[in-house]
Amino acid sequence: MIRLSTVLIIVCAWSGFAAAQTTWYVDCTNPSCPGAGTVGDPFCDLQVAIQAANDGDTVLVGPCTYVENIDFLGKAVRVRSTQGAEVTIIDGNHSGSVVTFHNGEPVGAVLDGFTVTNGSSAGISCRQSSPTIINTTITGNANTTHWYGGGIYCGEGSAPFISDVSVIGNSAYEGGGINCGVGSAPLIQNALVSNNTATGPGLGGGIAFWNTSARILNTTVTDNRATIGGGALVHSFANPTLVNVTVSRNQTYAGGGTGIQFGNGASVTLTNAVIWGNIGSGSAIENNAGAPGTMTATYSDIQGGYPGIGNINADPLFLDPVGGNFDLTCTSPCVDAGRNNPGVPLPPFDLSGRDLRVIGPVTDMGADEVGVAWDLIGVPKVGGPPVSFSASAPASHPAPNVSEVYLSLGDGRGSGGIVVPGSGGRTLGLDPDSIFSLWLGLPTPLRQVTLSGCAGTTTTPVTVPASTPVGLTVHYAGLAWDLGAGRVTSVSPTKSAVTQ
Repeated sequence: MIRLSTVLIIVCAWSGFAAAQTTWYVDCTNPSCPGAGTVGDPFCDLQVAIQAANDGDTVLVGPCTYVENIDFLGKAVRVRSTQGAEVTIIDGNHSGSVVTFHNGEPVGAVLDGFTVTNGSSAGISCRQSSPTIINTTITGNANTTHWYGGGIYCGEGSAPFISDVSVIGNSAYEGGGINCGVGSAPLIQNALVSNNTATGPGLGGGIAFWNTSARILNTTVTDNRATIGGGALVHSFANPTLVNVTVSRNQTYAGGGTGIQFGNGASVTLTNAVIWGNIGSGSAIENNAGAPGTMTATYSDIQGGYPGIGNINADPLFLDPVGGNFDLTCTSPCVDAGRNNPGVPLPPFDLSGRDLRVIGPVTDMGADEVGVAWDLIGVPKVGGPPVSFSASAPASHPAPNVSEVYLSLGDGRGSGGIVVPGSGGRTLGLDPDSIFSLWLGLPTPLRQVTLSGCAGTTTTPVTVPASTPVGLTVHYAGLAWDLGAGRVTSVSPTKSAVTQ
């Protein structure tokens, strides 16, 4: 799912290229290689397309495995797969970094929708550049040429925007998954950093911070391994900011901070975090006694306790941590226990992309926000008994904050309200301008609307004229949320827009 934050970043980045230039096409299944880069005769290699492109151009890449190592050559070019990371793979063949940004690439240099694998010097390497990396999986890379960063390396003045990525199964001496190095200032959000290993001296299984001002938001760091700093190691005067992170099930082999280890003059800011269930002889968060640093932790759930305003020491009640699901259950003490203004702008949605980042009076701790992940299910039938259209939420997402549900008729501008009894919650209002993505013909007049969630299930009969298309909307404190299939493309204090 492409979240609003990603869309806004890219729109801003490309505003300087209003006069769009060339679109180049790449598909390594083209039988007439090397191709001409057109839709009918695409290039066979990504690097050839990048060399041909100019600032502002787009490179559209068909599904295939591209065995090559690519360099953006300092260009503000958007390289985007047409069918996503699962079927569009860049394989570095163990010949250095798979994707390189070393020539001052700006935010308009975009890598969108790939699997990056088999790199031998970080899967993606950024130096003196600020590219955009989105909707990408970085996996199976092993840094064998230098210490830093198996999956992603950000160093030497780099400031990439990295969003909606999975960094899984990579290795390096320092920062098995990600290394944020000297003078870097990356913004990493909506990331899963999992099953990475810090080998050799073993410093920072998931993420290593070294003299950096990195910001990590809406991120889960889990099942990583290291000698020191199973989830993360922060050292050498680094001053990262970590907000709404979940750090769990990471492991250390020799103590030294099963979740996070910091020291050597580092200064860490930790807000709205959950640090729980990490493995090893050390504590969840540990300061290097021989070369200490400082940590300001607030509004966080830290196993074993940690001083700071709003901090708690309580089982977060993850939905299924053994199965890798770190969503919060309805009764979690982390619900509505965070802080809305942590000093950096929060993304509009949580890590899952299903829920608004703030539902209720304040945000939750961790990468997940307990809310309502709605899906309109049930198929309309002609004749027979009333059809139940169920707007259902997983067991981990409550519905007590829902007080009214609206069935919108026609174009959504003359809707009537349906009050859901006994739900408690907030004062909500109808937004007549909501746009719906899913419209259903209803040849049978009588239908039912069912809301399911932590508060139980409420079913209300609804009578509508025959063959009237409908959209179902629920309202949270002025925000309209469509219950049809689709994705949110904009959010304002008064309405949301949802499109297929």
